[in-house]
Amino acid sequence: MKWSGKIGLILSVALASLLLSVAVSASGGTPPDWWNNPQGYSSWRRGAVSETVFVEAYTLIVSITVENTPIPTAHKQVWMQVEWWSDDEGVVVSDVEPPILAWSYDGCDGPWAPALLMPMELAGEYAPDPPSEYQHGREYGAVIEPQPACERIEVTFVDNTPTTPDNSFTIGYSIEVQTLCFDNATSVKIQKLLATSFWPYALALTGIALGGIFITKRRKRAAT
Repeated sequence: MKWSGKIGLILSVALASLLLSVAVSASGGTPPDWWNNPQGYSSWRRGAVSETVFVEAYTLIVSITVENTPIPTAHKQVWMQVEWWSDDEGVVVSDVEPPILAWSYDGCDGPWAPALLMPMELAGEYAPDPPSEYQHGREYGAVIEPQPACERIEVTFVDNTPTTPDNSFTIGYSIEVQTLCFDNATSVKIQKLLATSFWPYALALTGIALGGIFITKRRKRAAT
């Protein structure tokens, strides 16, 4: 293979790898790099609750709060992991009633905003790693702006396969919420930097790769 063909092939592989990494990173299902705060951010906060309960109903609603310091010039990223097991395989985190996020600028006693509560976005599902006692796991994410004094999240577990009119099930669950404050000005600067640096290179790489492929095809046609 001539150098023009090799260059086209190498750039094509590089472009494919780049696009694949972007797709994987955007697909969700893994926590952000600040999860468990390895960087030691002072604005990182955590809330967790776990319990095993016997439920005599079709649903179970669990509430969890995370206390913060309100900052008008910052926004809050929220990430939540929900893990559970149940003696009824039909018990899951409800899709019809996804985790609902509310927040307060006065503290964890409320009042809560917005008036129409915001559902958290499902980021992915996973099987908890052994030796975890839990069978199922889901991750959710959200952004609040400006940063409030407290967040409250309600998670609804539902039995999708009730077997009796008087339904009941046992469930063990662990819910962990972590949040991190981001300064809005810094966030805007980062977005502008990405817009002015990454994408031109990505577009240039695309053009070079396509050009290499085109040259390779032209040379092959000329050779035949």
